[in-house]
Amino acid sequence: MHPRTPFLIHGPVTHYTYLRSPLEIGAALVNTTSSFPGPPAGALADASLAEALIFDRDRVLLIRRADVPVWTLPGGHRDPGETAEVSCVREVREETGLVVRVTQPLGYYRRPYWLSGGRAALYCCEPVEGGGTLAPGIYEEEARFWPVNDLPAPILYWYPPIIRAAYGAGTTAQGAPIDPDAVSPTLSGFLGSLLRTPRLWLPLARHAVGLHWTSRAAQRRARRRAAR
Repeated sequence: MHPRTPFLIHGPVTHYTYLRSPLEIGAALVNTTSSFPGPPAGALADASLAEALIFDRDRVLLIRRADVPVWTLPGGHRDPGETAEVSCVREVREETGLVVRVTQPLGYYRRPYWLSGGRAALYCCEPVEGGGTLAPGIYEEEARFWPVNDLPAPILYWYPPIIRAAYGAGTTAQGAPIDPDAVSPTLSGFLGSLLRTPRLWLPLARHAVGLHWTSRAAQRRARRRAAR
């Protein structure tokens, strides 16, 4: 996993939505009679990012970032030449120490450019036998399982409905796909969530400044190479 752009966060998980209630989003996502047709061909394999949902009974595996202390699903950007599924397995190993296999593609959601943008593929995964020991990676402060109905705070605001939808799909005979229109982050959600979590303003500001100067340095190096 590589350092990532700061994301939208929220505090109490009982208020993780901005415009809709948790029950409304959860019901819409796990409804197996939904008209949502599922992800189109290629929507997952060439996604920009891949994230894993790993359950242990009624608990889900989350990581807490070191740069900005928010809880997220394990996952990250796809490296050149990788499929999203391969990327998902690699990122889980790097961030949690576990070796997993993909058991079910769940769908995808969309991240705007201001949230380290791209299409994020979602996969249900399970540890393989003897597959590593749970431990945070070098860019993570913590990796641990949390009850699905008692998620930690602060957590990125779109993850609770995704987690509960995936958990619901796993406990039904026919799992429903993730509807990207229902869970993809929005600008209004981002701003509302950020304003309600002032204790993260300073870490986010520090991270943004660091990204700015890193980007400037990379641009200078690229101009020097082009001038040779």
